[in-house]
Amino acid sequence: MHMPSKPGQRLIKTVVLASLLGVAGISPLNAETTKNTAPTLACSHFTPDAEYINITLVMQLENREVALRVPQEFLEDPWNRQEGVHRTAFLFTTTTDTFEPVKRAETPYLDFEYTTFLIDDYIDLTGIAALVLDSASPGKASPWEPLSAYNTRPFQYGLVEVIPNYPKELQADVYLNTDQDGGIDTVITCRKPEASAYPTCQQFSRTPSGVDIKFHYPIRFLPIWQKMQTNIHSFVECAIDEANKERQ
Repeated sequence: MHMPSKPGQRLIKTVVLASLLGVAGISPLNAETTKNTAPTLACSHFTPDAEYINITLVMQLENREVALRVPQEFLEDPWNRQEGVHRTAFLFTTTTDTFEPVKRAETPYLDFEYTTFLIDDYIDLTGIAALVLDSASPGKASPWEPLSAYNTRPFQYGLVEVIPNYPKELQADVYLNTDQDGGIDTVITCRKPEASAYPTCQQFSRTPSGVDIKFHYPIRFLPIWQKMQTNIHSFVECAIDEANKERQ
């Protein structure tokens, strides 16, 4: 039987590793040195001896259901730890860099180095981008505008920044990532430091299997947005693959 690490053991390993890397002058959240290991981190928990729970995501907007088989250690809430449960959304929390499951009682000790993500069913990413742009200037009484009404410019970390139509009213920045065909595959909105004492980012994306993802994190982790997204996508895809294997 797979015996997951105890919460205290995981926390100690995380803190010690971060300390050792810091002494060596290496950031534990370096996107360049860790981005290629993301799928392995996320899917390493799907072992033959792990204890699994079969869950189903009900995607009401698309009128379909997605079966997932998830290691039990990632499901903290008892109402989700029910075999065969159907929900319209599922919430998960993991360490940001090592993708270990995190319980609520552990979060005060992690200095916000954890990510909470929701698998759900949202409108298309173009529509989400227009909505977050509209809410980025909440004090401005302006008509809702489609994404095509905005210009963009190159930004860091492989992203493009949407140029706001009301910059003086702006309380958040909006960034996009596009796929090879030019379609939007990621929408990120980050609170501006001058508008929030603890600025955070909220990120929207869609996995290859068509599951919608939303997660948030402190703005200091924006440089590794792609690694975090790859981890989450890989986890969801592995859970879907695991469910498909069981059916065969």
